[in-house]
Amino acid sequence: MIRRSIVPVVFGQINYTRFIPQSGFIDVRQFSSMSQLANRLIQIRNNLTLYQEYFRWKKDFIWNPFSEFMTPFCDLCLRLHLDTTPNTIDNIHQWWFHKTCRRDINKFF
Repeated sequence: MIRRSIVPVVFGQINYTRFIPQSGFIDVRQFSSMSQLANRLIQIRNNLTLYQEYFRWKKDFIWNPFSEFMTPFCDLCLRLHLDTTPNTIDNIHQWWFHKTCRRDINKFF
């Protein structure tokens, strides 16, 4: 469970609502430009009430360690401990912009 009061800013590569409600994070893809995103982040930073709205869900949230929430983390842990095969990305720009599932990433840069 998220213990710190940090608003996650995500790029929507997965369905984050499986982990926390939509009201608990900011999806970059909901903005048509980086300027709009920056303006929203500044607005949240300068408005304590608005900032606290991103954490309202926590008071009613029940975390179950045996739910599907743990599955991705268990998989990650297994891969980190069992897979000793090196994975090197020689050209991060090529990998990020031309080999990802999302083709609409370029509109943000």
